[in-house]
Amino acid sequence: MFERPSIKTLIERIQSDIESRLPGSSARLRFSVLNVLSKVLAGVAHGLYGFLNWIADQILPDTMDESRLRRYGKIFGVSYLSKAKAAGVLTATGTDGSVIDVGEEWQRSDGLTYIVTETATLLNGTAAVRVQAGDYGSIYNADAGTTLSLVSPITGVNPDAAVTSAGITGGMDDMDIELYRSRVIERLSTFYTGANAAVYKKWAQEIDGVTRVWIYEATPSPGSVTVLFVCDNQTGSIVPDSSKIAEVTAYLEEHTDPITGQTVGRGVNVALVVAGPLEQAVNMTIGPLPDTVSIRATIKAELEDFFERETSPGGAVPISKIRAAISNAAGVNNYLLTTPSADISVAEGHIAVLGEITWI
Repeated sequence: MFERPSIKTLIERIQSDIESRLPGSSARLRFSVLNVLSKVLAGVAHGLYGFLNWIADQILPDTMDESRLRRYGKIFGVSYLSKAKAAGVLTATGTDGSVIDVGEEWQRSDGLTYIVTETATLLNGTAAVRVQAGDYGSIYNADAGTTLSLVSPITGVNPDAAVTSAGITGGMDDMDIELYRSRVIERLSTFYTGANAAVYKKWAQEIDGVTRVWIYEATPSPGSVTVLFVCDNQTGSIVPDSSKIAEVTAYLEEHTDPITGQTVGRGVNVALVVAGPLEQAVNMTIGPLPDTVSIRATIKAELEDFFERETSPGGAVPISKIRAAISNAAGVNNYLLTTPSADISVAEGHIAVLGEITWI
């Protein structure tokens, strides 16, 4: 195995080489010209060794830089899900005939703004106002009933408006590069033949917002395939709504291969079932030591990460892994876990998610 020599090693090598080629000279005297030259040459060589190391890292996807990984993944048809702006509809109220123009801004209580994308006129005291987030990211997604307020007053329009039942959705952060790296590696290590399980999983993951996918062949009956998926990064529940399920279904039914450009899809004789698993909340009672706000937040973050990495539909949750997640939280010296007290059994078609945490 080749190891990059240290700059000290390179200096010593060059000094020895100079002295062997110039008998009677000394390249080790502190202020001699030969000493200075040996250090300069060692610095150049050390930089070149570093560049060679970097080139070697770019050969395989497990060590590639982000830009090259994205280019490499694109060649193999692995989609990188870029950031997107959330959008939705507000219910505005006020005087009939009042107009809400494109470009008007509404603001959430945390200061995030949403911009009107279509002119709306109040009729019978209300108007459906289409808005889009002022910036990219999942933080702009908002649940139904969230109140937004006008940034600047509009004559005849009440300042507060509520998000409709569909919510404000679609906001996406840039895909986590390590998640993308794992998908590229999975693509290279998986043999695709027609519309097999690996293909269905790959296609489903190409949809914005889809994070984890499970494929069940011959389920619920011979000749059928069930695709279950979740959207871990969306606000609230990770279970996809009907519109996202319809989007994934349509994509699987008729899919254009990014490499060949050919339109392909599910097998001719395959009955395709696309759905999201139901959530099974796992409530916990934890007494951390020390018990501080930051320690509680760290424990919760570790548990959320564990449930996102380890759980699957119908898959049991070992109590040992829950304990390990709590122990991994930075700053935790000790803790008491009273609930749950044993492994968690998960019903078929359900997926375990972190429920309420009671701190004691």
